[in-house]
Amino acid sequence: MRVEKRKIGEKMNQKDRDYILQSFGVFSGKIGDTTITFARQTREDADGIEKMETDKLVEEFKSLVWINYVYGQVSVNEIQRISLIEAELSSRKYDFIELTNWYENEKLEESKHENQ
Repeated sequence: MRVEKRKIGEKMNQKDRDYILQSFGVFSGKIGDTTITFARQTREDADGIEKMETDKLVEEFKSLVWINYVYGQVSVNEIQRISLIEAELSSRKYDFIELTNWYENEKLEESKHENQ
């Protein structure tokens, strides 16, 4: 059961948000005359996540998690986005049992297809 304790567009836990945005390191650096830029989530990305409807957040979460599972690789940017979505869903008091069950069921179905 999904229960939204706060309105969409209100801020997620700022401590969690700042930790997620900062903990993945600097997204660009200079090597000689070349600037290397790595994809990372920004405050603007976090603002957009806070404004999303719960169903859209769950849909994007499932998509990112499943793509990472299928391909067996993940980018830091995707991990950061998944973490921000999790923080947002947690602040809305979302029931993660539904997502856990979905993930376990999908993995089970995938293994059935692989064994055929």
